[in-house]
Amino acid sequence: MASPEEGGDERCGRALHQAVQETECIHFAPDGIPDTMIPEAVRRGRAGFFFPNYTNAELHYIAMHPDLLAKTTFYRHGKGGVNSTLSRIARQDEKGLKRYEGTL
Repeated sequence: MASPEEGGDERCGRALHQAVQETECIHFAPDGIPDTMIPEAVRRGRAGFFFPNYTNAELHYIAMHPDLLAKTTFYRHGKGGVNSTLSRIARQDEKGLKRYEGTL
């Protein structure tokens, strides 16, 4: 990955956008973020792609796009399909996502 001085942060966001649009499924392992802190991580992600905010920015991007959220499997400690905060939201209708966005 390019360094921030070389425009790495901008390229990282662009690369994520392209990759998640083209893939059939997304795998995400937010092991370092407790479920209770997921909403805060998503809120912090609004600030964009920069060190050390990459994971938050990725979570924010996925959480704000219902089509991406629906095709995302979240893992905890190597186990897929864990009933984490975002996994539950992915199974809800669009109103559920809107309620979640309102907490950010």
